[in-house]
Amino acid sequence: MSTPRRSVPVNRTGLIPVWFPPLAMIVVVLLGLVLARQSGAITGLYAVVFTVVAVVTTAIVDIRGLFVTVAAQPLWWFVGSFVIGISSLGQSATTAGRKTAVLTAAYPIVEKYPWLLGAVALSIIIALLRWLPDRKALEKERRRLATSRRRSASVDARNIATVRRARGLDSPDPTGD
Repeated sequence: MSTPRRSVPVNRTGLIPVWFPPLAMIVVVLLGLVLARQSGAITGLYAVVFTVVAVVTTAIVDIRGLFVTVAAQPLWWFVGSFVIGISSLGQSATTAGRKTAVLTAAYPIVEKYPWLLGAVALSIIIALLRWLPDRKALEKERRRLATSRRRSASVDARNIATVRRARGLDSPDPTGD
């Protein structure tokens, strides 16, 4: 009997493991911290880098990590932008009131929200374009394996019947006694 051939979609195993996208987002947030220290505010470059990293990691992550990669992007955006906003306030955060500091730090999150929206929309499209063919290929593989199991069970049943007949174990009694 030949070994079953398995058809696994090309995109099933990505170029990067599941743990890499969160690590890449941490690097993006650290880059945003450096940029904010230099300019005193969250820059557009941070938003561009965030969008590019979000889309690229979605495109090349292992298929098991698609959901987590896409679903975590808004979390990375809000937490990262807030941390960057707080750190860019510097000394003014201590002199201003607590509410003012929080609102000032949170303002860039809302101001640059279209970047997040674009990144998540593109990531969802890419994830769906990778997931749908994979799902179809896995369903095809499941059907092929089920057919193979049915065929094997049928052959086994015929073999058992043949052995029983050859050994004279078939009894005319329908109860099998």
